[in-house]
Amino acid sequence: MAPGASLANSYYWAPGERHKAREHYREALDRAEEQRKVNPRDANLLMNIASYHVMLGDDGAARERLKQAVAIDSDDLFVIYGAAHAYEQLGERDKALQWMEKALDMGYPVGEITRDPFMQKLNEDERFLRLLENRDE
Repeated sequence: MAPGASLANSYYWAPGERHKAREHYREALDRAEEQRKVNPRDANLLMNIASYHVMLGDDGAARERLKQAVAIDSDDLFVIYGAAHAYEQLGERDKALQWMEKALDMGYPVGEITRDPFMQKLNEDERFLRLLENRDE
C-alpha cells in the first residue's frame, strides 16, 4: 500500500477525521494509476488500485481492478488476501470468505486478519471462525 493510503487509513479510523481520508485515497489512486502506465500487469498494484476505489465508493472500478489482479496472479498471497479484503469491503461476504480461506491455507497470518479493523465484521462471522479452527495465530 502506498504511503498516501496509509495516511488515508489513519484518517479513516481516527475519531472525527474520516472526512480527511478521501483526499488521501484519491492521491494514492492517482499515483497508482501513474505507476500502472509503466506496468499495467502488476497484480499487486492493481489490487491496491481496487482497494482505493473501494474506499472512494467506486465499486464498479474496484471490481474491475480486482478481477484483473486475480486474473494476472491468483497465486500471489497479497493478491489473494487483497481479494478477500476488497470483497469484504464491497459487502460480498461469501466471496470474501472464499478468498480468505485460500489466504489462510497459504499461510496468511491469522493475527493480521483479526487485528485488521476493516475486517472486524468478518471476524465475527461464524463461518470465518470455523475457518480459524485448528490454525495458529
